[in-house]
Amino acid sequence: MSDSNSTLGACHDTIVVVPSDIVALLNGWLNGFVETMDQHGSHVVIAGPNGTGIDTKAGLDELSDDIGAFVWTDRVEAIS
Repeated sequence: MSDSNSTLGACHDTIVVVPSDIVALLNGWLNGFVETMDQHGSHVVIAGPNGTGIDTKAGLDELSDDIGAFVWTDRVEAIS
């Protein structure tokens, strides 16, 4: 029997970056993922497509209001 914690070993006490172009695939699952990572001392950061920053208001609006994760941006003044 495998230990469920062993599959998350690389995700303990770290930052997990999820590109925004795959967040839609995680719809309904993303908050559970964020909660699991939090339980293991890790933070989830949503980045833009291909790991770039989410630098436009339109890009930010594509995310759910309740994602429970940090958002990576290189232009906070443009999305605030």
